[in-house]
Amino acid sequence: MANHTDNGTVPPFYNTPTQPHKPPVDDRKRHGLSLITMVLGWVTLTLAMVGGAKLLWDILSDGLKLEGLTAKVISLGLTFLLGWIVSIVCIRTFGNLVLPLIINTYVFLTASGILVLYARVVYKLYMEVFNPDAHYLRYSVAIGIGFAVLVGLHLLIEDHDLRPFSIPFLIGGVMHLSGMVMHYVFMNGSQENIGGDVYFFGLVMLISLLMLAHFGIFNLPRKIIAHFFAKNGHALQPGKQES
Repeated sequence: MANHTDNGTVPPFYNTPTQPHKPPVDDRKRHGLSLITMVLGWVTLTLAMVGGAKLLWDILSDGLKLEGLTAKVISLGLTFLLGWIVSIVCIRTFGNLVLPLIINTYVFLTASGILVLYARVVYKLYMEVFNPDAHYLRYSVAIGIGFAVLVGLHLLIEDHDLRPFSIPFLIGGVMHLSGMVMHYVFMNGSQENIGGDVYFFGLVMLISLLMLAHFGIFNLPRKIIAHFFAKNGHALQPGKQES
């Protein structure tokens, strides 16, 4: 007759205590790298966004001196570029799910900043205080840089859709046209700056059309980014380097 142990099992089938499951070392390293790159990407992008907001404020308050504009743009551009590279590695290589939520917020803030700039231009044109010698270049560069930042943030997130962001720009264009009709038709305002109205209206409508029509002009950079990480992403994964 078989001998039974105190816990009811028959030798040699003893119950062995189970060890707590520990994630593989590579997974722990990957999570650690994901966290580090997320923090670095968030800090550098935030620094670039805050600096950009300060630059935007200087433009809106007409306190920006063109003599120092190049240095400011280069400093902010390098900061944004570093944040962009770190962020895309964090998202595409380590699969971070938190950073895309932050970037979505920055996309919204960037689009809002462009709209504020556009509203400032319309205000100056309507009040006939627009200075072609200074404001054409200043506001054109600011809107162009803002759109470039918007596209850069857009490319960080897979399957991100810019079309919803085009609606506020279209609404802004309609409001601009309404102001033009009021100013030139009903109020017989000065015709001197009609070229500025047409130029900035066309510029903003071009931006909104590129976002709304979804022509696929951003498919090429998306494919390049996807191909790069599909081919080289393993080199950044801990424990997956090939000899």
